[in-house]
Parts: sequence; structure tokens; C-alpha cells
Amino acid sequence: MLVTDPIVPEGPEHLLSAPATPEHDELWRWAVFCVAAAEYLCDRYGVAHPAWIEHPAYTLNEPWYGFGMFKVLTPEYRTYLEQTTPEPLRRRNILGGDRVFANKYEFVEQVREMRHARSTRRL
Repeated sequence: MLVTDPIVPEGPEHLLSAPATPEHDELWRWAVFCVAAAEYLCDRYGVAHPAWIEHPAYTLNEPWYGFGMFKVLTPEYRTYLEQTTPEPLRRRNILGGDRVFANKYEFVEQVREMRHARSTRRL
């Protein structure tokens, strides 16, 4: 139910037709991120994609590296982000790396599994 309604009810054209300002550009980037996140999570949990996710306008013209958190990115870090970002984001020019959807519950489970594997190797 969370992905039934489109992120922009009027369609992406509504945002794209607004005057370009820094605030508008920021809003557009986060709208595209939300579309990509919806696709990623639908894929991950086996939920059918709603039609609005497939709209080709939901793509950034320029790459958005690290969600704007870094003033300067080294070429190596850019390459890392390009290579590790999940495909639904990468396809839309959003490059945030492989920890974008990190989940604290999954992390705890991974730690448990690592500890268990370590303890069984000692035996």
C-alpha cells in the first residue's frame, strides 16, 4: 500500500515545469530518489512495481554523488559510488553507494552470523 500512490500525484511534469531554483532542484532530486527507493524496495520484497515508478522522466540529468554531502569527491570515491550503488538508483543518476539501504536489523543479524561463524571455527 505504501507505493500505490505516486510520489508526485500530478506527475513528474508538475515538478519539471516549475522554475529552476536551488530549492526546486533539491526537491526534484529527492523525488527521484524516492521513486528509485520505491523500485528497489519493491524488487527486494517481491512487490509488483506501480506504473508511476516506470515514468522515464524520473531521472536526474546530472549525477548526484553522495546526496550532496561532499563538497569534493576523489575520482576513486566517485568510481566506488558508481560501482556499488543499487541499480534502480544508478539508472536514475543517483550515486550513493552500497549502504544506501543499510538496515540496522539486517546489520545486527550479520554481526550475529559472523560471531557464530567465528565461534564454530574455534571448535
